[in-house]
Order: sequence, then C-alpha cells, then structure tokens
Amino acid sequence: MDKRSKPLILILVLIAFISALIAFWAVFLRDPAPVLPPDELPSLETNAIPTEEEEKMDQPEGGGSVNITYSDQVTISLADQTVGLYFSNPSRSNQSMVLEVIIQGVTVAQSGALPPGYLVETLPLLGTAKLSAGTYEGKFHVLFYDNAGGKAILDTEIPVTITVT
Repeated sequence: MDKRSKPLILILVLIAFISALIAFWAVFLRDPAPVLPPDELPSLETNAIPTEEEEKMDQPEGGGSVNITYSDQVTISLADQTVGLYFSNPSRSNQSMVLEVIIQGVTVAQSGALPPGYLVETLPLLGTAKLSAGTYEGKFHVLFYDNAGGKAILDTEIPVTITVT
C-alpha cells in the first residue's frame, strides 16, 4: 500500500462504521411508528365491563348523541405494563367509542370498541414510549363510530393527569 491509499481506506472504514451505527439506531433505538386509529370499528375491548341499562338519549336526524363518564386521573404501572383509568360509554349514548391515552403526542394505550353500555378500567400499555416515573399532562382522544361501524367525522380530546409508577 502506498501512502495515498491509507487515508482513503481510513475514510472508507469510518463511513462503514457510521453506517453501521445508523442502521443499529434505526432498527433498535428509534421510536416505532405511531399507533393509528382504525377507520372501522374494531372488535369489543377485551377489558370492557357492561354497565346498567339507561334510557337512550334523543338523537337528531342523521346525527349522533353521546354521553361520557370518566375520571381525569390515570395511572400507569410500568411493572405491570397496564394503564388504570375510568372511562364509560353509558347505555344512553347511541354511538360506539374507541379511547386512546396520549402523552406528549404519543399513544400509550388504545382500547377496542366500547359500545353504549360498556366501560373500561384497565388497558395494556403499548410499547410506543419510554416512560419514567412521574406525573404527566396527557389526554384522552375519543373516536366515535356510528351504528354501522363507520368512523364519525368528529372526535374529542379530554385533558387528563397521568401518574406513572
């Protein structure tokens, strides 16, 4: 090897090393793709609990009517990988719902379908965020679905306080 090829080989080895580091980051360290809400109503939430029957609310022609009961305090157990919450779609509503729990723009939990007359108190924690113990300002993102299972035009966001332990 002559003196001119040594720097070229060194540069090529450095480029290969940097490429390997980038590939490692992309495969193992990068945040996964965000969880996207379904366009069609998913199957019933596995942790859904039936509530008592109530008289349905009046529904305008071509519209929907919902009623939500919830707690704005959410707990996340890193040890159990669960999200503890209270969110109810009372039977007086006439639309199904899907609930997302969001911290700093990242969906950390998502329910299946919550038809009228069901509530949820526990959801599995998704592996989409690296959380530390502490308190976070988060939100419930509620998606509504009509009687045919199609996604409604409107959704809602509800601010919540999330405690991670």
